Amino acid sequence: MKLKFVISILIIIVVQGFSTFLRAGGDIKYRVADIPKALLKDAKAVVRNEDIMVEIKSNGKLVQSVKYAITILNKNGEGNGYFQHSYDKNRKVSGIKAQLYDESGKEFKKKGGFETLDYAMISSGSIYDDNRIKAINPEQYEYPYTIEYTYDVTYSGVLQY
Repeated sequence: MKLKFVISILIIIVVQGFSTFLRAGGDIKYRVADIPKALLKDAKAVVRNEDIMVEIKSNGKLVQSVKYAITILNKNGEGNGYFQHSYDKNRKVSGIKAQLYDESGKEFKKKGGFETLDYAMISSGSIYDDNRIKAINPEQYEYPYTIEYTYDVTYSGVLQY
């Protein structure tokens, strides 16, 4: 009786360990097949995830951490995959990262801060303005794909929340 119990426990441990090993083997996120069919009808893009966390660092300063993912289904949805965020002397954007996933949900390309574009909001050379934009163009032309962005926005001089 004790032997059967011990063997049963060992089998359960081996099966659970093996299934954990299989899940950890590949970082599969955002499979297109997991999107409900009702959302795909006539869609160009589907938002897969959006997490926003706000942390008050001190009186007058807070940090907003954002993580969101969007699946671009076809060429018409390409504009939805671009990242753009404005900033100025009271609002700083940092830690911008982008990760691309293929149709099966496997990560295939990462973009970091070194590939982030930074340009003035006003294109005219005659007017000076502190407002700027940080942007990323994923430059991916094989559809569908999913892009996940993470970034932080630090606000200073905040008087009320």
